[in-house]
Amino acid sequence: MNAHDHNTETDLDALFDAENYLYFNQDLFLTDEQTRVELRFLREKFGVDMATSLLDLACGHGRHANALARESLQIVGLDTNSKFLELARKQSASETIRNVTFLHKDIRQLEYFAEFERAMMLNTVFGLFTDDENCDLLRRINAALKPSGLLCFDVINRDTILVDFHPDHIFEKEGNFLLDRCSFDERTGRVTNKRIYLKDGRMTHAHFSIRLYNYTEIADLLTGTRFEIVDAFADWHGNPMDYRSKKIVIIARKKSGTE
Repeated sequence: MNAHDHNTETDLDALFDAENYLYFNQDLFLTDEQTRVELRFLREKFGVDMATSLLDLACGHGRHANALARESLQIVGLDTNSKFLELARKQSASETIRNVTFLHKDIRQLEYFAEFERAMMLNTVFGLFTDDENCDLLRRINAALKPSGLLCFDVINRDTILVDFHPDHIFEKEGNFLLDRCSFDERTGRVTNKRIYLKDGRMTHAHFSIRLYNYTEIADLLTGTRFEIVDAFADWHGNPMDYRSKKIVIIARKKSGTE
């Protein structure tokens, strides 16, 4: 990921500042319980075993890759956050995990050809880039997968998230604050969040913009990049998607050359 994204309203370096990001989100969606739920989904729904080579895009501090490494053939994690990668490598070294590799690389510059059975991109990373970049990223992932390889990723469901849209949100922890001030542009389909971290008396502006998709848009986008949806869920618990689903967790298969 890059701070100088084509979307000038997004500062990904500030958004994913390791100290702030891990401090606040470990009580929101990086909890041990949530990680266990996501790992169970990946094992049971996505299919990871000792014959599986796995590409973890925007791998962060390796909480999925390191946990899955002992039951897969090979894992490669990509991220541009040096601190996250340092934490991921430290954990893998401490646990003597030898079949996982963490690389400092922007996922938009992905360059593999038919090397992986699986690719995953978790925690609503997809959509943080421009529409053209999001589409190009899917093409690059498709190229990186072996024939009939699977992709798993999650998005915020545009159809339902706007029903009770809350533009402002404050999360307090130990006298520190995460402040979200959101707006939605129906012309672009993007939510802009003028996020502020207030921690230890220091203010960090972490503004970002994310493209929201509904199921139909995602299905069309995947079809155009030579994927087909295998299944879609409402959450990482594997509940079926319906009209109330705030999230869509997608498993898509790479189409063969004749399809």
